[in-house]
Amino acid sequence: MVPVNPGDRVAVIGSGPVGLILAQMADLSGAASVAVLGKPNGPLSIARESMGVLPINVDTTDVSEAIQTWTNGRGADVVFEAVGGNVPTLQQATEIAAKRARICMVGGHTAPLILDTRYARSRELTITWSFCYSRRDGKKDFQTALDLLGAGKLKPTPLITHRFSLDEINEAFRVAAGRDQYGSIKVLVMP
Repeated sequence: MVPVNPGDRVAVIGSGPVGLILAQMADLSGAASVAVLGKPNGPLSIARESMGVLPINVDTTDVSEAIQTWTNGRGADVVFEAVGGNVPTLQQATEIAAKRARICMVGGHTAPLILDTRYARSRELTITWSFCYSRRDGKKDFQTALDLLGAGKLKPTPLITHRFSLDEINEAFRVAAGRDQYGSIKVLVMP
């Protein structure tokens, strides 16, 4: 994972559970401010209201322009990509990054990524890949997450948008799969 230094401006591409937790972690690490790029508006509203981050809807906003305005023309010091799939988010990350910025690719991609190296090279960007289930200084990522949750530093409650009983499991899966339609982030099935 890429370190966030106090005072960094951090952009997170992706407003799903991983992206929103990355935004919280950036804030815990001392980021001056955090922007979350994503869709739909439900998760972005939660990011703004519960986490105090700048929400940027990628469907209705010129992302590069919004990042330039937010950073006074500098670009983001750190960019986390938390989308994966087959969207060109690596290219987007390089376009919104500041000179000598750090980019961390967290999302799992299902198609080859395209990178126009002009931005990466001219801005001297560092691109790092993250793999879950790893260790840092001998400590498993899951243990670090549990420690942060136990200490009350991570706030998962705003990410839980829907709760269903076990008898409603089919509906729970439908809502979880219909993120754009229902604004779901994390859907819980309670026994």
